[in-house]
Amino acid sequence: MNYKIIVAAIVVGTLLVGTLSYFIWLRSAPKTLVSLYPKEVNANVNGNFTVFIDVSHVSDLYGWQVNLEWNSSMLELADIIEGPFLKSKGQTFFSYTTNKNKVAIVCTLQGNVSGVSGEGTLAEVKFKVKQHGICTIQIYSSKLLNSNEEEISHSVSNCRIHA
Repeated sequence: MNYKIIVAAIVVGTLLVGTLSYFIWLRSAPKTLVSLYPKEVNANVNGNFTVFIDVSHVSDLYGWQVNLEWNSSMLELADIIEGPFLKSKGQTFFSYTTNKNKVAIVCTLQGNVSGVSGEGTLAEVKFKVKQHGICTIQIYSSKLLNSNEEEISHSVSNCRIHA
Protein backbone atom coordinates (compact mmCIF):
# COMPACT_ATOMS: atom_id res chain seq x y z
CA MET A 1 0.00 0.00 0.00
CA ASN A 2 2.79 2.43 0.87
CA TYR A 3 4.43 1.51 -2.44
CA LYS A 4 1.41 2.85 -4.41
CA ILE A 5 1.44 6.13 -2.49
CA ILE A 6 5.16 6.60 -3.12
CA VAL A 7 4.78 5.88 -6.87
CA ALA A 8 1.80 8.26 -7.10
CA ALA A 9 3.76 10.98 -5.28
CA ILE A 10 6.70 10.52 -7.66
CA VAL A 11 4.44 10.71 -10.73
CA VAL A 12 2.62 13.82 -9.46
CA GLY A 13 5.93 15.43 -8.48
CA THR A 14 7.43 14.72 -11.91
CA LEU A 15 4.39 16.20 -13.64
CA LEU A 16 4.55 19.33 -11.48
CA VAL A 17 8.27 19.81 -12.09
CA GLY A 18 7.81 19.23 -15.83
CA THR A 19 4.95 21.71 -16.05
CA LEU A 20 6.83 24.31 -14.02
CA SER A 21 9.96 23.85 -16.16
CA TYR A 22 7.92 24.33 -19.35
CA PHE A 23 6.44 27.63 -18.13
CA ILE A 24 9.82 28.89 -16.96
CA TRP A 25 11.26 28.03 -20.39
CA LEU A 26 8.40 29.89 -22.12
CA ARG A 27 9.00 33.02 -20.04
CA SER A 28 12.76 32.94 -20.62
CA ALA A 29 12.58 32.25 -24.36
CA PRO A 30 13.82 35.32 -26.27
CA LYS A 31 11.07 37.53 -27.61
CA THR A 32 11.25 39.29 -30.97
CA LEU A 33 12.34 42.90 -30.56
CA VAL A 34 12.42 45.84 -32.96
CA SER A 35 14.76 48.42 -31.52
CA LEU A 36 16.36 51.73 -32.33
CA TYR A 37 20.11 51.61 -31.81
CA PRO A 38 21.83 53.24 -30.10
CA LYS A 39 19.37 53.82 -27.25
CA GLU A 40 21.02 57.17 -26.39
CA VAL A 41 22.65 59.65 -28.79
CA ASN A 42 24.67 62.73 -27.91
CA ALA A 43 24.72 64.98 -30.97
CA ASN A 44 25.79 68.50 -31.88
CA VAL A 45 23.58 71.20 -33.38
CA ASN A 46 24.04 71.22 -37.19
CA GLY A 47 25.58 67.74 -36.89
CA ASN A 48 24.24 64.46 -38.25
CA PHE A 49 23.75 61.09 -36.60
CA THR A 50 22.38 57.69 -37.62
CA VAL A 51 19.89 55.50 -35.82
CA PHE A 52 19.64 51.85 -36.84
CA ILE A 53 16.34 49.98 -36.85
CA ASP A 54 17.34 46.51 -35.68
CA VAL A 55 15.42 43.28 -35.20
CA SER A 56 16.42 40.42 -32.91
CA HIS A 57 15.13 36.94 -32.14
CA VAL A 58 12.91 36.84 -35.23
CA SER A 59 11.88 33.78 -37.23
CA ASP A 60 10.76 33.76 -40.86
CA LEU A 61 10.60 37.57 -41.32
CA TYR A 62 9.24 38.25 -44.82
CA GLY A 63 8.11 41.87 -44.51
CA TRP A 64 8.02 44.73 -42.05
CA GLN A 65 6.72 48.25 -41.46
CA VAL A 66 8.07 50.66 -38.86
CA ASN A 67 6.60 54.11 -38.25
CA LEU A 68 8.78 56.65 -36.45
CA GLU A 69 8.07 60.08 -34.99
CA TRP A 70 10.28 62.75 -33.43
CA ASN A 71 10.38 66.43 -32.43
CA SER A 72 10.60 68.24 -35.78
CA SER A 73 11.73 71.53 -34.22
CA MET A 74 14.85 69.71 -32.96
CA LEU A 75 15.50 67.07 -35.64
CA GLU A 76 15.26 66.91 -39.42
CA LEU A 77 15.14 63.64 -41.36
CA ALA A 78 18.15 63.51 -43.69
CA ASP A 79 18.06 60.05 -45.31
CA ILE A 80 16.86 56.46 -44.97
CA ILE A 81 18.78 53.47 -46.29
CA GLU A 82 17.61 49.86 -46.39
CA GLY A 83 19.57 47.59 -44.07
CA PRO A 84 21.08 44.27 -45.12
CA PHE A 85 18.87 41.91 -43.08
CA LEU A 86 16.10 41.10 -45.57
CA LYS A 87 18.34 41.64 -48.62
CA SER A 88 20.43 38.72 -47.40
CA LYS A 89 17.62 36.42 -48.60
CA GLY A 90 16.93 37.98 -52.00
CA GLN A 91 15.34 40.87 -53.82
CA THR A 92 13.29 43.32 -51.74
CA PHE A 93 10.85 46.17 -52.15
CA PHE A 94 11.83 49.10 -49.91
CA SER A 95 9.91 52.36 -49.61
CA TYR A 96 9.17 55.15 -47.16
CA THR A 97 6.75 58.04 -46.85
CA THR A 98 7.64 61.12 -44.83
CA ASN A 99 5.70 63.82 -43.10
CA LYS A 100 6.97 66.77 -41.04
CA ASN A 101 7.88 64.67 -37.97
CA LYS A 102 6.93 61.14 -39.04
CA VAL A 103 8.04 58.47 -41.44
CA ALA A 104 6.50 55.15 -42.45
CA ILE A 105 9.10 52.67 -43.71
CA VAL A 106 8.07 49.46 -45.50
CA CYS A 107 10.15 46.56 -46.75
CA THR A 108 9.25 43.11 -48.06
CA LEU A 109 10.95 40.24 -49.79
CA GLN A 110 9.97 39.58 -53.39
CA GLY A 111 9.05 36.18 -54.78
CA ASN A 112 8.32 32.80 -53.35
CA VAL A 113 11.05 32.56 -50.71
CA SER A 114 11.03 31.86 -47.02
CA GLY A 115 11.67 34.65 -44.55
CA VAL A 116 14.87 35.52 -42.71
CA SER A 117 15.58 34.41 -39.14
CA GLY A 118 17.97 35.74 -36.53
CA GLU A 119 18.96 39.34 -35.96
CA GLY A 120 20.14 42.26 -38.04
CA THR A 121 19.60 45.78 -39.31
CA LEU A 122 16.35 46.60 -41.11
CA ALA A 123 17.20 50.23 -41.96
CA GLU A 124 19.51 53.16 -41.23
CA VAL A 125 17.78 56.47 -40.49
CA LYS A 126 19.90 59.62 -40.65
CA PHE A 127 18.95 62.85 -38.91
CA LYS A 128 20.30 66.40 -38.74
CA VAL A 129 20.15 68.27 -35.42
CA LYS A 130 18.51 71.70 -35.82
CA GLN A 131 18.57 72.95 -32.22
CA HIS A 132 19.56 72.09 -28.65
CA GLY A 133 17.26 69.93 -26.57
CA ILE A 134 16.26 66.42 -25.60
CA CYS A 135 13.75 64.32 -27.51
CA THR A 136 12.79 60.74 -28.27
CA ILE A 137 12.71 59.07 -31.64
CA GLN A 138 9.79 56.76 -31.11
CA ILE A 139 8.45 53.70 -32.90
CA TYR A 140 4.76 54.54 -32.69
CA SER A 141 3.60 51.67 -34.87
CA SER A 142 5.23 48.55 -36.27
CA LYS A 143 4.30 45.33 -38.00
CA LEU A 144 6.33 42.22 -38.78
CA LEU A 145 5.00 39.54 -41.15
CA ASN A 146 6.20 36.01 -41.82
CA SER A 147 6.18 34.24 -45.19
CA ASN A 148 2.56 33.12 -44.56
CA GLU A 149 1.56 36.78 -44.11
CA GLU A 150 0.92 36.20 -40.40
CA GLU A 151 1.90 38.86 -37.87
CA ILE A 152 4.92 38.19 -35.72
CA SER A 153 4.44 39.32 -32.13
CA HIS A 154 7.17 41.68 -30.96
CA SER A 155 8.06 44.53 -28.66
CA VAL A 156 9.82 47.81 -29.47
CA SER A 157 12.55 49.97 -27.99
CA ASN A 158 13.04 53.69 -28.69
CA CYS A 159 15.99 56.11 -28.81
CA ARG A 160 16.69 59.28 -26.76
CA ILE A 161 18.54 62.23 -28.33
CA HIS A 162 20.56 64.83 -26.38
CA ALA A 163 21.81 67.91 -28.28
